[in-house]
Formats: sequence, C-alpha cells, structure tokens
Amino acid sequence: MKKYKETTISSNKKCFNWSDIDTVLLDMDGTLLDLHFDNYFWLDHLPKRYSKIHGISLEEAHIYIEKLTNETKGTLNWYSTKYWSEKLLVNIVELKKEVRFLVKVRPFVFDFLEQLRVTGKKRILVTNAHPEILMLKVNDTEIDKELDAIFTSHEFNEPKESQLFWSKLAHQIAFDPKRTLFIDDSIRILEAAKKFGIKSILGINKPDSTKNVNLISGFDSISYFDEILPIIQKEECKKKIRIDKWLWAARFFKTRNLSKAAITAGKVQIDGNKVKVSKDLALGTILSIKQGMDEKIVIVKNLCGKRGSATRAQEMYTETEESICTRARNDASKKVFYNNFLKSKRPTKKERRQIHKFSKKNIYDL
Repeated sequence: MKKYKETTISSNKKCFNWSDIDTVLLDMDGTLLDLHFDNYFWLDHLPKRYSKIHGISLEEAHIYIEKLTNETKGTLNWYSTKYWSEKLLVNIVELKKEVRFLVKVRPFVFDFLEQLRVTGKKRILVTNAHPEILMLKVNDTEIDKELDAIFTSHEFNEPKESQLFWSKLAHQIAFDPKRTLFIDDSIRILEAAKKFGIKSILGINKPDSTKNVNLISGFDSISYFDEILPIIQKEECKKKIRIDKWLWAARFFKTRNLSKAAITAGKVQIDGNKVKVSKDLALGTILSIKQGMDEKIVIVKNLCGKRGSATRAQEMYTETEESICTRARNDASKKVFYNNFLKSKRPTKKERRQIHKFSKKNIYDL
C-alpha cells in the first residue's frame, strides 16, 4: 500500500468511540474517490467538448452549463446523466469516459475500510451518483469489494439533501441513527443527515486533491482517513480473551472443555502453529479451526466472552473467501465419494465400514 506523506489539516478533529458505532455510511465522490475527476469534467472538459460539438464559443458553453447547474443544484437532476444528456444534446457518460483516467481512490481509503471490516462495522456507500457513473467508477476502482452494500439516491428518487431520502434508506437497511457514523464532503448533505438524527457526522475538507482545504463549519472534519486511524481504540487493542473461551462463545464448540480439547489436539491454530489453551486473542487474529472433515479460516472481529445466539456468534468473526471456496470444493468431493457407494442399492456391510471409516477421516489428510 502506498504511503502518503502529504500534510493534512483537520478542523476540530474528533476521536470517535467506535464501540458505539455499528454502521458507517460513506459518500463516494470527495470521500472515497478524488473529487478532482468530477470538478475537472464539469468545469473544464465538458465546456470544451460542448463548445466543440455545438460550434459555440467556450465562454457561451461555460455560461449555459453554469446556468443549468444553478437551476438544478440540490435536486436529483443535478446528478442525472439522462437530464444533462438531454439538455446539452451530448452523451454525458461517453464524455466522462474520455477522462476516466482521473478516477482515483483517495489516500488511506482502503486502510480505513479494512479496519472497519476487521472490527465488524457495516460499510455502506450512499451516493448521489447516477447508476451509470457509479458503475463506471466501481469498475475502475473495484471499491465495491471493500463495501457491504451500495445505494444510489436514484433508487429512491430523492437526493441525499432530502429528508425523504434518509427515511427511505432507513426503511431499506434498518440502521440505527444513534449508532451510525456518516461521512461526506458536502455541508448541505451533512446538515440533512444531522436533521434526520444521525448522531456521528464527519466532514471531508479536502475532497479534491488539487485544491486547498475547505472550511466545514459546524462539523468535525478531516482531510484524509489517516487522521482517524487506527479506528481500534487503545482500550480495545488492550482487550483480550482466552482462545478457549472465545471459541465457546462463538459457538464453534458446545462446551469450553470441548474447546480446550480441540486446541490441545492442534485442531485450532494461529499462523499454522499450535497454540496453548491459555492463549489470548486480539482483534484481527486469523484462526484455523478444524472440526471433523471441515476447516474454517476466520478473522476475529469481536472479543465478546458471552455465548449468545447463533446470529450473534456469527458476528464475532468473518470467514475468509479462500476458506469458503475451499470448503465448497471439499463438499463437492465428498458428494462424489459418497455417490460411489450410494448409486442404486443399499451398501453392503463392507461398504458401510468403508463409509464409516471415511466419515471419521479428515478430508485434508486425503
């Protein structure tokens, strides 16, 4: 990961109590992605191309586009490629593709999103971008791979500046405003989120990498995400729990004695090494857990020591994609194996002994 040494400036920099936050709602342009692409397109590239396509002066193009911008600002049309294409008689999407090389992820964004993932926060993108432009930017940056959900205001027929947008979004994903953090570079949208009741709000005061810091009055703000990293607070970093207790609480084993037995047998490992029953876990620890013929590779994201429901237990860890794919392949192998015995007749005593023997054998040893 590239390290950025650029000096950043914060306004009333805030240290969040991350234990009180379950959901993080994120703007796209100016928050996750560099706003330079959009500013350059609307203020420079579009006027030049519009002027050339329609045979008018560059000044006339600037005046007309600015007029339409002022008329539609704060409405859904301001973000609509269909509206602008019809008004200007050009293909806005194709014109944007001409400068798509300027679409860039802002510094420290992936670091921030990764820490949100490790600590179990929901990462939800909420943008005013038109679906066609959203798709273009997602394809170029692959930012969607680091998000849990993506919503565009065009799905709700209301811009983020509207209270109706927030009501419809809350109905769609059922988030708790009091346990939600919203991050955006627009003051008007930050104000709309605050009015809706979102408790934690953070502004981005340097959305365009080529421009100076903006003044965001009334809200805490940062230039880049490194200013609030790490999101794991010192108290959380120090918090630990015994591995046998965690495995029991996460419902991998019915009792702590079974958990201890598995650890002692080497069926639970960290970085490929056996661990002691008394080993302390920390957030972000990667565990390998073997249970019969199954093996899971999981990342610890909650250090709760109380055993709760199955749903709550699943929130204590994230299984890696590689682990999920490997288990799927192994399941397919097991089906093939059993089909050799269970075609059209009942197995013989010898075949039943073979099946029983295979069932006890760990598939990873085959």
